[in-house]
Amino acid sequence: MPDIVDLIQRTIVLGPNEVLINEEGEHMPQPKYDALRLPVDYIFIREDGWSLGSSFKLSGIADKMYRWAAVISVPSNRVRRYRYNGETNG
Repeated sequence: MPDIVDLIQRTIVLGPNEVLINEEGEHMPQPKYDALRLPVDYIFIREDGWSLGSSFKLSGIADKMYRWAAVISVPSNRVRRYRYNGETNG
């Protein structure tokens, strides 16, 4: 399993793998959301490295979709919450 710090750093540089697009939980891959200029206020990162961007409006839905290893605020790149060895901080 990748180290959470490495996942956070890589995600800050590359951006999320996909972005949540509606309240039904649908999401689209990076090339498509870049073209549509969808807002990304938070990036949620799973322990396996997959990440999901979300607008502020849809962040509550994104938060409930998976067991996230970390949540980053965009554009400040502030880590709002992370889980390390089963313990949650933030």
